[in-house]
Amino acid sequence: MIVNQRKLRNRLRARGRALGDIRDERSGIQVMYHLTELAAYEHWHRLLFTRFLTENNLLITDEANSSVPVTLEECEELAPELVARDGQELACRFAGLTLPGVFRKDDPVLDLPIAINDQVELRKLLASLPPDCFRADNALWTYQFWQAQRKDEVNKSGKKIGANELSPVTQLFTEDYMVEFLLHNTLGAWWAGKIGTIAAATELEARARTGLPARDGLPALIWTYLRFVKVEAASCRFDSVEAASCRVNTETHQNGASTCEEKRQDAASTLHVAVARLLGYQWPRQTGSSFPDCPALGPDGLETFADEDGIVCLPPLNRKQPAVARLRQLLNAALGSIDERTLITAAEPKGSKSKALEDWLRDEFFEQHAKLFHDRPFIWHIWDGRADGFHALVNYHKLDHATLQKPTYSYLGDWIQQQANDAKADKPGAAERLGSACALEKKLAAILEGEAPLDIFVRWKPIKNQTQGWHPDLHDGVRLNIRPFLQAPDVGKKDAGLLRTKPDVKWEKDRGKEPIRDKADYPWFWCEDEPGTDPFGGKEFTGNRWNDVHLTLARKKAARN
Repeated sequence: MIVNQRKLRNRLRARGRALGDIRDERSGIQVMYHLTELAAYEHWHRLLFTRFLTENNLLITDEANSSVPVTLEECEELAPELVARDGQELACRFAGLTLPGVFRKDDPVLDLPIAINDQVELRKLLASLPPDCFRADNALWTYQFWQAQRKDEVNKSGKKIGANELSPVTQLFTEDYMVEFLLHNTLGAWWAGKIGTIAAATELEARARTGLPARDGLPALIWTYLRFVKVEAASCRFDSVEAASCRVNTETHQNGASTCEEKRQDAASTLHVAVARLLGYQWPRQTGSSFPDCPALGPDGLETFADEDGIVCLPPLNRKQPAVARLRQLLNAALGSIDERTLITAAEPKGSKSKALEDWLRDEFFEQHAKLFHDRPFIWHIWDGRADGFHALVNYHKLDHATLQKPTYSYLGDWIQQQANDAKADKPGAAERLGSACALEKKLAAILEGEAPLDIFVRWKPIKNQTQGWHPDLHDGVRLNIRPFLQAPDVGKKDAGLLRTKPDVKWEKDRGKEPIRDKADYPWFWCEDEPGTDPFGGKEFTGNRWNDVHLTLARKKAARN
């Protein structure tokens, strides 16, 4: 083995170890799984990108050859002169220079020659792809399918996604405009935030005023995708969306009222933020957290509108105003005069059927909220199944055992008394509302008790540590703690239990295998099939990560004793 080959071997071994290939200290033999996969990927990757550049007239020569555009045919002519085996090899060399971030010069796998027969097969495969594959606007999005077969194998295996499985099941390329959007609305937003509020006639002018000037041979940069919001309509002053979402603007107007710009572009509309504030939520910086160049904030005046218990009923109960009246008061204090229809439309880009704020709160808020937060809602809409019945929005993070008793007995008790009085007076619909409310009260009481199937189950906790009754651990997450409310008998929507609509929450078996656990404490990890209620496990440990398990109170109490 010549010196250069030995050096390449050492570099390849080091690259493999960095990827996770293990070397046996005694024999000196090193496995090559990760290195082999990387080499195959990088060489095919370079061929594909070279074809992409040539089909789009983006391939250029190196500096020694004047950095001019070049075609594959011209590369064939230049190959002998530039000591390349053929035009394809030379084109790949130029592609590496054109995209140094993609094809790193110091990566030894690109110095590793591929067998001639394998090169022929790869080039045949590349040549079989029609030019339109590389010229379409979304050509590079198809790049994620290069490991489609491997992706299917990983998904079917049910194994936990680790380093070896990550690349096949994720997208491997992101187009420039998406990268720029993220860059402009993070780094660009940070830069704009340092400048502060900007006086500009238009959003375009605001971008120009926050751009970076040309410097050190680099061209000027305009934050093309950076979005701004107008914070002072009269004087045309702008804040970046990121700055506006982090900062509460308390500049005093002539009427003495303070304004609040709490808006997150493409993440939450004003209405959703307002409902969250009404239920007691705040921005992190308002709870004492701080970030670079973004110090913690003091009170903004909206704290007085938040419900102390995190319970806001849609009808007026317990001497409290209806939810819509409280929401309007908060919005008026924050924004001044409001156009309700505009706010409702902004809350759902696909369109809203609600014509008034009370309709939106009752019929659409919870479904939108669940989608907005990827089916992990932190504001829950509990109801009795009737549009004219009992409705309450509750703050999940405050919903402990004592707090859940309030809608169950206090608020719902007040509602039941009202309907009982109306039923005695023969008011239309009162008897039906009374029946629905009483049924809801029994179901909420059953959740408080926590008997299966309205129990909370957390697979990583032994039986003795499983909660008895409604005592949720917030660290276990919405997915597990919401189960009793969804598995209670439906009051309205199918499979939604006591909630207004059903978030897309499942308790299927999770990927991966659990390390060995004691059978007495974790019998569900010893089950080959669905454990069901009060499982005792089989003879063999399976490690299956079951989540749809139920434990009776008697079983939990016995484990504690």
